[in-house]
Amino acid sequence: MLTGAVIYRAIIGTLVASTTMTGWTAYYFEVDAARQHRQKSAAVETQLTQQITALQRRYDTFRQAREARPKAASETSTAGSRMEGQLVTRLAERDNLNSRLDTARTDQTRIAEQLQAMLRERDRLAAQLDSAKGAQTDLRAELKANKRRISAAVAELEGSQQQRAALRKRQQHLKARLNAAIERQEKLRARLRVTNDRIKARESALQAAKQKFEKLQSSLSDATGRIGRLTAAVDRARQARQQEIDRFAQLKSALEDKLRSREITIERLRNDRTLIRVGGDILFNLGSAELKPNGAEALHLIAEALKEFPDREVSLEGHTDNLTIGGSLTEIYPSNWELSAGRAARAARFLQTEAGIDPRRLRVVGYSEYRPVAPNDEPAQQARNRRIEIMLLPRAKNVSVEQAELPSKL
Repeated sequence: MLTGAVIYRAIIGTLVASTTMTGWTAYYFEVDAARQHRQKSAAVETQLTQQITALQRRYDTFRQAREARPKAASETSTAGSRMEGQLVTRLAERDNLNSRLDTARTDQTRIAEQLQAMLRERDRLAAQLDSAKGAQTDLRAELKANKRRISAAVAELEGSQQQRAALRKRQQHLKARLNAAIERQEKLRARLRVTNDRIKARESALQAAKQKFEKLQSSLSDATGRIGRLTAAVDRARQARQQEIDRFAQLKSALEDKLRSREITIERLRNDRTLIRVGGDILFNLGSAELKPNGAEALHLIAEALKEFPDREVSLEGHTDNLTIGGSLTEIYPSNWELSAGRAARAARFLQTEAGIDPRRLRVVGYSEYRPVAPNDEPAQQARNRRIEIMLLPRAKNVSVEQAELPSKL
């Protein structure tokens, strides 16, 4: 009986040692830190969503304003169109970043849900472990009671052999149950360790997703800054374009009031160009490059309008009909090439010397008969082809200045 008591105490000591739960406190602190990290990530997601919404609202406002603009305003300058294209590119980049950010959010949500499932599994296993502890405590109490009964039987020095055998059998049964409880406890601990390892792996994945999210957020912030700079550049270009449209309208109104002739037309072309088409018969006699008095008066009025656009180059382009130059005129103008160039040059000299236009703004081109605006099959159509076209062009340096205002890295 003393040997059984010794074995009993050894079993009880082993059970008590196996129930030590060292390290649980540190584990709960780690789980709490992971939850706080997820809450912080959610706050960052909310802030980022607000920024994206504000950007989209600003872009929608700009697009609506652009669609409501009159037809003349839609014929934008090359620099303005290019900047708008770049803005669309940046917005596409922003949408791409948003898509990648949504993917990162989905990954983060999925990992967080898996982590929650792991935590629930861990709690369930912990509850089972607590239940096993309770059963173990009950077994200990029962073993103690049995020990007292055995001690009482030994003290009595009498008792049937059958009772002692029953007690031994009972004790063995209790030992078997205790061993089974210990085995279950070890299995639960093993499962708990596996669960903890899986939780740590998910937390590592969550940390990687957070770093990816932060990188995407940084990229989106950079894109937002570039979009802001592009938007400002587009606004400046739009204001400049509107000023040009207003000035063009003033020019057209002023010239139409002063030059009430069907042979002078003004129109605004693409690429921020303005065309003043003057019938050649107003400026020159047939086959001549000498200005007529009415032609000089018309050029004076045009020059006053040109002075309102000092930042534009002025291209004077001479055009003729398809009539062959004959007689003594061939000594001066061997072909329509010389005649068209001579007329354009004469108009340029007049604008420089008589009207005070800076010669550095002027250039002269002769196109002969090869760029007609009407068929040369009757006199009225030939008269339309005899013309001087004055083209207002944006200077090259203006384009470079606008480009310099764009972000260096697009």
